[in-house]
Formats: sequence, structure tokens, C-alpha cells
Amino acid sequence: MKRSSRVLRILLAIGALIYGTAAQPQSIALDPSSGDYTISYYASDDNGNQVLRQTVFVPSTKVRPTIRSEFEERHGGSIVYRYALKNGANAPQAIQVFTLDPVVGIKTQVVASGKRAAHGEISTPQPWTILTAARGGDSLRVVWRYPGAGGLWPTQAQPGFGFESTSLPGIVAAGVAGNAPDFAGLGEDGFDSDSTLGKQFQQLVMHDYVDVWVAAPTISLTNPVNPTAVLTQLRTHVATWPSQKLIDQNVAASLDLQFQTAIAALAQGNTQQAIQALRAARQSIAPLHDGDGRNEDEGPAEERRKGSGSKSNGLAARVLQFDLRFLLRQLSGNTDI
Repeated sequence: MKRSSRVLRILLAIGALIYGTAAQPQSIALDPSSGDYTISYYASDDNGNQVLRQTVFVPSTKVRPTIRSEFEERHGGSIVYRYALKNGANAPQAIQVFTLDPVVGIKTQVVASGKRAAHGEISTPQPWTILTAARGGDSLRVVWRYPGAGGLWPTQAQPGFGFESTSLPGIVAAGVAGNAPDFAGLGEDGFDSDSTLGKQFQQLVMHDYVDVWVAAPTISLTNPVNPTAVLTQLRTHVATWPSQKLIDQNVAASLDLQFQTAIAALAQGNTQQAIQALRAARQSIAPLHDGDGRNEDEGPAEERRKGSGSKSNGLAARVLQFDLRFLLRQLSGNTDI
């Protein structure tokens, strides 16, 4: 979910230039006014002759999604995640699909539509439907879909999505798609799958959604908790954030140093030094963490990658504060850190 649509459009433009000649007029061309793609390809007619055909692909990315993600720990040790989805003004399409993939340690009991998640349940607002698929290990793909041709129209919001998990929060790219018409495909004809246009066509169809960064269960926990394993996962996860503009490179470097210090201290049995390093890590992100963060709505990830967003640092800090506080409690036994 992290491939930039900007890069895709550049590749498509190059493909059109290469293949859009008189000798070989196959192409994938973007109409900037509509946002649709005209696909020109060779196909066999009833007599077996190769003829040039055209079809229009209407992407499901004509939405303006924002998502508010919240999470809180329950007394039993599990963590409840809740999401509110909104479509922005002037969006040409209604939001119809909301996907989280992957999420870790989800309790898979599905609650009836419209009811709020209780212990071990996935909540789904009416009239949305829910589909889950195993992704290996304890990871799941969770898809909420609005039935029929409707969905969340511009300015409409929908809370009530959520689940309970045994895993700590990280940041994942949710996939949000609009109510575009079904695409019939190119049948048995079309592009060679190994060709440049074939690969671009597959990317266009497979990445037919808008990425939005959200907090979601990512860091697996064992019972009893292994602080070194948790820290190692967290360090690896945070290392991916600077390239996605989720956190400043200097802040990430400082955090990585503290993570390394804490991991080394735990390997030597020096719990106090590990606690000091994790406290220093929390302090370094404190300026990015404004309040409890519950009112943050995160927009398209592409805006974040271009540097036009302003809230991802707050989202990253909120996730890190939660995870580091959890680790400090595990190491010190102090519930008031």
C-alpha cells in the first residue's frame, strides 16, 4: 500500500510514449480532467485478426478520506482500536471500502452490524459488512465494505469501526476506495504480463485505493512479555517511518540510539539502564505529542510523502508514547510512568 500514485503516473506516461506509436499503438493514457485511464490494446476479432480496442478504467481513488484512529488498553491486557472514517468535500466518489492489512493479534469474533465491539469482537457500523482473511501467523486482513452502490458521500463521516487486539500499536497504511463502476478487465487479450505496459496495468488495478496512515496493532506480544523482543520489533518498525514522512530523520536517529542502548542493557541484565534509555526516548518525542491525540484525523499518505501534511508526527508520537509507556511499566513494575 505504499507505492506512490505520482510514480505510477510517470511510468504510465513513459509507457504511453513508448507504446503509443503508429506501429504499436498500445497505451495506458490518463485523462487529467476526469482522472480516468483509456487503455488501448490488441485483441482478436471473430476472424482471429488482431484489432486495436479501447476501454476506460475508472479508478476508485476519487475520494478524499481522513481517518481518526484511537486506541486504549483494557484492564485485561488487550488493546481496543477504534476508527472513524470521513469523506472530504468535493470528492467525486462515495467511500465504499475500508481495508486494514495487515493487523496483528486480532480477536476474530465478529459482532453484529451496528453494535460496538466488546471483548474479542470486531465492530462494524450499519449497514457496512465485514470480511477477514488470514495473512499468516497471527496477521489478518480486515475489510469493511458498504453494500450496493452507495457509501460515504462528500462531508459524511462514519465512526464505529474497530476491534480488540493483543498487540501494541504501530502505523499501517489503510486502503480506502470509492464506488467506481466495476471494471470488466481485458479478458484473454490485453498486455503481456511481463511487458512494461502489462506491469503498469497490474499496478493500476491492484493499487486501486487511497492510502491513509492509521494506528493499528503491529507489535506482537508474548505471554509473559519479552521486552527485548518488543523493543526489537519497535526499532525495526520505527526505522521505516522517515521515508514515509511519518517522523523527522533526526528524531528517528535519536530514537534508534536509545533503542539500541536499551536492548544492549537488557542483554547485560541492566534493567535500570534500559529504563533510562526508554525514558529518554519518550522525552525526545514529547514535543510532538499534543494532548491525547484523539482529535487527529489523518489524510491521504500521498500528501504526507509530498510534505504537505502536518499531523503524522503527532500520530507517530502518540503511538510511540503508548508503546514506550507499556515497556516501562513492564520493566519497572510501576503503573504510573
